[in-house]
Amino acid sequence: MKKNSGLLKVVIAAAALVIAHFISNWLMLALIILLIAFLIYSKRDYYYYSKAIKCYSKRDFSESIKWLEKAYSLKKCSKKIKMLYGFLLLRDRQLDKAEEVITPLLNENINNDERLKLKSYLALIIWQRGNLDEAILRFEEILKGFKTTIIYSNLGYLLLIKGDIERAYDVNLEAYEFNDLDFGVMDNLGCTYYYREEYEKAKGIYEKLIPKNPQFPDAYYNYALVSLSLGDKEKALDLMNKALDYTTNKLSVLTKEKVEEKIKEIEEMEEVKKEQ
Repeated sequence: MKKNSGLLKVVIAAAALVIAHFISNWLMLALIILLIAFLIYSKRDYYYYSKAIKCYSKRDFSESIKWLEKAYSLKKCSKKIKMLYGFLLLRDRQLDKAEEVITPLLNENINNDERLKLKSYLALIIWQRGNLDEAILRFEEILKGFKTTIIYSNLGYLLLIKGDIERAYDVNLEAYEFNDLDFGVMDNLGCTYYYREEYEKAKGIYEKLIPKNPQFPDAYYNYALVSLSLGDKEKALDLMNKALDYTTNKLSVLTKEKVEEKIKEIEEMEEVKKEQ
């Protein structure tokens, strides 16, 4: 029905242009301008979406959210746009608003992968509200039928936060076998080896990861901890300072203040060493 309606509009527009051509070239030009304006207006949700994607690619997430909010406010807004909007709201820790956007999507005509992805967003909201165990249970349930890099990465990360290192080891090793090129997966496994005091294995992971220039501070901070454990304070300090070059994710437990405190601690250790 929608296809027929669209075809009818095209036929009417074409007929109008032909008639306008025979009446006046100026009339035809005015009609073309009106048609272009109408097309832009009717597809402005995708215009807003394209602007949001451009901001997202530049890691300007707040500006990206603003453009997506414009698209979301329209009556005609695709589920793809809604899903991205909900995810960025979650990433910005606007939890109530994110839940308001994400939950209704579960009742829309979506495929199984989209449904499980939305459920993973809701699991992250649960974690951010303070229920880590429930969030982990939800991710474990999702993983049974939806093995993707991001699900592995999120579950492995939450298990590390909980301190369940053995379970984290199983998940993060499995994740690495599933996708050994993903930066988040590599960082999770390197961090797991660190907590298991397998520092050389952790170093091996980070020696593969860091040259790829990951754009999140956790990788540099965690490698710094490994280097510190191996006695290389100078390398650790360099990596900590490198971590400060990147904006911390609001969903990460790592903060700028935590990095700065660790830098101060290492510098004080070096000062004591010089005095001895």
